[in-house]
Amino acid sequence: KNSSIFFAGDTAEGPHFNMVRKRIGEPQIALLPIGAYLPRDFMKSSHMGPKEAVEAFKLLKAKKAVAMHFGTFPLGKDGPKMAAEELKRILNKEKLQESFIIPEPGSIIQVRK
Repeated sequence: KNSSIFFAGDTAEGPHFNMVRKRIGEPQIALLPIGAYLPRDFMKSSHMGPKEAVEAFKLLKAKKAVAMHFGTFPLGKDGPKMAAEELKRILNKEKLQESFIIPEPGSIIQVRK
């Protein structure tokens, strides 16, 4: 059986996540952006935040997700650590801590079948 990795790139929330799942199936891993999401009224059309990344993960029905697009450059008002901290809070609340990997910039992630 083939495995798939979905790379969201720079994106906002929308129906495209359902479309991706219907087209390629449920990915093993989804790389989802979480940073540069504030101020929300300005960024929501081009950048997901932690809340939207969790929703995208659910829509894709991925086995695991890797948070990306955060913690390196000051692109929004959310600061370097805010997105990861907010994502952790949401994951704890929804009991999805084991589903998301929140790497430090420059980390290496081991992938096993």
